[in-house]
Amino acid sequence: MKNKTLKTFFLWILALTFIGAVILWGYLLFETYSLKTEINSIKSEISATAGRELYLNSVKNLLRDMDDKLKSIKDRFITEDKIPVFIEFLEDEASLHGIKADLSSIAIDPLSKNATFRILRVHINGLGSWEELISFVHSLDTMKYAARIEKINFSKSAKDSDWNVSMDISQNIK
Repeated sequence: MKNKTLKTFFLWILALTFIGAVILWGYLLFETYSLKTEINSIKSEISATAGRELYLNSVKNLLRDMDDKLKSIKDRFITEDKIPVFIEFLEDEASLHGIKADLSSIAIDPLSKNATFRILRVHINGLGSWEELISFVHSLDTMKYAARIEKINFSKSAKDSDWNVSMDISQNIK
């Protein structure tokens, strides 16, 4: 009987050890699954954060580029105190290209109701060779200011081979 009791006792211990191992295995499996889920959640969070950082860096670079472009656009407009500089620029450009220029009128339009800028209007009469006039007009077309050639007329000079130019230029004033 003692032998049977000992056998039963060992069978119970073996069964309980097996049940314990199964429970421990199930617990470890559950913990592993939970850990994998948590790791995937953290990976997703890191990925989202990296995506947001990439997006923010992209937006920062875009804003920096836009700021540079905006500054470049603002530099193309003049303020009222820079009008003499602009007029001198026009005169210098004319003489640089060999044009005998006369700025016959300079006027500032009053600020209209819906306008954000006032407009400086300059009328230039000039005399020079055809090549000089074309070179002068091209330099005005590519100048650093946001001026516009509103009207331009060329005519052949009656007394020599020179040409006359008459042009109206407008420039926005901040």
